[in-house]
Amino acid sequence: MNRSKKYSDVAHMMGDILGSDDEGFASELADQLKQTQIVRLLATMRNQKGVTQNEIADNLMCRQARVSKLEHGIDDDISIRTLRAYAKACEYNIELMFRTKNSTMVDDIKHYAFCIKRCFEQLTQLAKQDEVVAKGVADFHVEALFNLVNIVKESEERLPARYEKSFEPQIRVEFDDDPDFCDHSGETNKIESSRLEKEFRE
Repeated sequence: MNRSKKYSDVAHMMGDILGSDDEGFASELADQLKQTQIVRLLATMRNQKGVTQNEIADNLMCRQARVSKLEHGIDDDISIRTLRAYAKACEYNIELMFRTKNSTMVDDIKHYAFCIKRCFEQLTQLAKQDEVVAKGVADFHVEALFNLVNIVKESEERLPARYEKSFEPQIRVEFDDDPDFCDHSGETNKIESSRLEKEFRE
């Protein structure tokens, strides 16, 4: 086994360890992992939040042994009621999303881009109700802009060198006052000039 090699999941790692001598076991393990994705997610979420199985059992109105059996079972054993019990105990909301089988990562990015757009529209509506909220929303727009630009820029920089850039986008942000804003690292930057003009070039 190559210790420096990175694996996308446990099944691939086990397949490399066992080699071609036991491909059946690696395939069976991969199938088992697929059948327990939700179960493992719930157990991980519970542990990260420091919630005990007894607390989950209280929400489900069952014994702790039943919760333990659920966490060692398969996804088909999970009901909506179970999801609600974990969400309540771990203080989470539940969001359900259906995706087409042929959806791609590009489709995912577009989907989340529309989600971000919708959230900004809701923030804009909130900003109309209060001046303090409006200032906070305006500041967040600047922070979000820098974060989003840097996400795309860092991703583009990791592309193979053989791909030439088809264009060099420029983004210009102007401030009329002296705002305090946070960049993608979370550090507060003090703007000393009365007007800042910042350009991003690839």
